Amino acid sequence: MSRSITKMIRRQSLIINRLRMSPNSFKELLEYMSDVTMDDEFEISKKTFDRDRRDILDIYGIEIKYNSSSNKYMIDLLMHDDSQMHLLDAMDMSDLLSATSPYTQDIDFDNRNSSDENKYIRPILDAIRARKMIRIRYNKYDKSGLADKDRKLCPLALKEFSTRWYIIARDNKDNKIKSFALDRIEEVKASDDNFEFPDDFNIKEYYRYSFGVISGSGAEPEEVVLSFNPMQGNYIKSRPLHHSQKVVKDNNEELRISLKLHITNDFMMHLLSFGTKVKVLEPQSLVDYMKEEYRKCWEFYG
Repeated sequence: MSRSITKMIRRQSLIINRLRMSPNSFKELLEYMSDVTMDDEFEISKKTFDRDRRDILDIYGIEIKYNSSSNKYMIDLLMHDDSQMHLLDAMDMSDLLSATSPYTQDIDFDNRNSSDENKYIRPILDAIRARKMIRIRYNKYDKSGLADKDRKLCPLALKEFSTRWYIIARDNKDNKIKSFALDRIEEVKASDDNFEFPDDFNIKEYYRYSFGVISGSGAEPEEVVLSFNPMQGNYIKSRPLHHSQKVVKDNNEELRISLKLHITNDFMMHLLSFGTKVKVLEPQSLVDYMKEEYRKCWEFYG
């Protein structure tokens, strides 16, 4: 990514984040960007700012409004959903992790995370909006280890799960919709080939009953009932496992919740990570699975 594009993305991110906090005049925005970046090159013209406003609306779907009575620009946060803000946070993280960021000495990041995946967000979004196919080189895990696989994809959406970003795309090889982790992508190349976006595809509906990035493959969702100890229950209440989560019982002995979702490998692995802090009550098939996994663990360590 060229320095000018990187700088433009950072500038737009700064504008959005400043206006998320409070309305600002054009002069106040310039002063803020100059103070934060300690870079006079962020002193842009009104014409450039107006172009940024149009790009921000087109790329992020966020409208920056101007109030003539106060002479200030503002963003109505009530008009935008959480997914837009998650996207902005990812772009911010890419900037924070860059070698030229003035914040790198002030933040201790998890060294498992990388800005490499975030750098592909912009070109993938551009391809989605332009309905252009892309070519990627993808590291796929198989029985023989890690292997590079070239893929030609019809990009449909981006999805975040558990601090990782995925591209949801139709694989040109078999015409199936799949997820590809951005941190396993080595390269993204734009293609001149157009594709027809499926009329019946909606990312939120596609994953409505899913936990993670594995879809239910047309199966009916199931009701899951879980019982957490009180301490873990506090975390589950503050950060629900799934949007369908409902509290069934909440007292000094347990937090009992119900969920309606597809019981996928992602979900079962997550339940196992809680150890004895959770007990599955329903359905019986999931209870049996948990018992069998713990039996294997007992034998493994015994």
